[in-house]
Amino acid sequence: MNTKYKFFILLVFLLLFGFSFASYMSYKMASNLAKRDLSLHSLPLSSDNVYSEIQRDLLKSKLISSLMSNNTFLISWAKNNKNNIEEIKEYLRAIKSKYNTSSSFFVSSLSENYYYEKGILKTINNKQDEDKWFYRLKNSNNDYESNIDVDMANNGELSIFSNYKVRDLEGNFIGITGVGIETSHVSSLLDTYKNKYNHEVYFVDKNNSIIIKSKNLEKAKNPHFKEIIYEKINDFKKNKNSILEYEYLGETFHLNIRFIEELNLFLCIEAKEQDVLKEITNNFLINIVIFIFIIIFIMMSIIYYINHYQKYLEFFAKKDTLTGLSNRFDFENILLHIFSSVTKENKNMAFILLDVDDFKSINDTFGHQMGDKILVIIAKVLKNCFSSRTILARWGGEEFVVVLRNTNNEEAYFLAEKLRLAIFDNKEIYALINKKMTVSLGIAVKQDNENKDELFLRVDKNLYKAKEQGKNQSVI
Repeated sequence: MNTKYKFFILLVFLLLFGFSFASYMSYKMASNLAKRDLSLHSLPLSSDNVYSEIQRDLLKSKLISSLMSNNTFLISWAKNNKNNIEEIKEYLRAIKSKYNTSSSFFVSSLSENYYYEKGILKTINNKQDEDKWFYRLKNSNNDYESNIDVDMANNGELSIFSNYKVRDLEGNFIGITGVGIETSHVSSLLDTYKNKYNHEVYFVDKNNSIIIKSKNLEKAKNPHFKEIIYEKINDFKKNKNSILEYEYLGETFHLNIRFIEELNLFLCIEAKEQDVLKEITNNFLINIVIFIFIIIFIMMSIIYYINHYQKYLEFFAKKDTLTGLSNRFDFENILLHIFSSVTKENKNMAFILLDVDDFKSINDTFGHQMGDKILVIIAKVLKNCFSSRTILARWGGEEFVVVLRNTNNEEAYFLAEKLRLAIFDNKEIYALINKKMTVSLGIAVKQDNENKDELFLRVDKNLYKAKEQGKNQSVI
């Protein structure tokens, strides 16, 4: 098998192995990071946002209830005008309208009537579970209490209540007033987190009952799920660790728990691990598909560029990179072919060996970059002085060689002198170093029964003579 195709197959294998390994490691890393981000950032952030909404409602309702408990009209009415229901109805209606609450109420400790904007809702009874909040706060040392409960004055909607004790001017307890704010917008917020982030949000009371939740949380009805949540809430109470996990129906869930002291509720936010990994898995599969197309493109490109680059290397392996002329290696191969041809055909062949005079001083004075520029110009002069069929090469350093077929002594000398004068009169070189450049040339024409080594030896001797005789001349 061709070496370049062995290399190609190896390269494709390495690409496949490397990408597969890197993709797998990236998938594992992304999975771990996603689970970590879910537990440490995403779920806590959702918890903070929901908690902020609850705090906003609590602050609003607490402020309104506080103002009502200190209202002189309410205090005066409770003591003196409790039979004039229209006045209290109008007052509570105004509070509800002004502050956009779902309900406003006053419960009198004297009559035990529950007043709201439409009149008397009921008469409370300490034996009724739904009325125990009144007696609990009445007997408490606190003046204020918040809780989540059904609002009978608002069609049984679940609401956040803020309840304040009302005292007369002598400090005597005369009732409890407050407002209720629907939790419907909180429920909407929970649905938003479900739809946008796949986060399930629910509130659990001290009886382990889920009282507020996002829609379609069917497992909330499952006794086994309630047992799990009860266990996790107990873990939270013991360890104060809000980052928890549990297994349910073969799936892993990440759970964040926060206790809302004002409402005596646990805020629970959870997400299914598989939902997070599903997105990462989809991205992984998409990357695999993309890579298949990429590897096909790379394979085709490699085949093209291997062939193209091999031709490129073969071309430049024969060329001197600075001057663009044939290099010594290529020249010797060409010479072997030409020498054999002219020997068989018994034709003339002349060599011209050119050496730049005092080139070292040019490098020392002007630098090697300037020396390179001069060599490029000399190569250009060589091309201009000879036909495209003439063999031109950079022999090494500042030496150049010319091979002329079907050329005798007189013609070879004439062409050598033409080349020497062209370099001597070159304006580009003069502009660079502010003086004329001289070269020495050795010339030799092939003699009968002379091999190429002998011919080279003669041309080299003639170049040496040109140097010895003062340079800037051609010797044949």
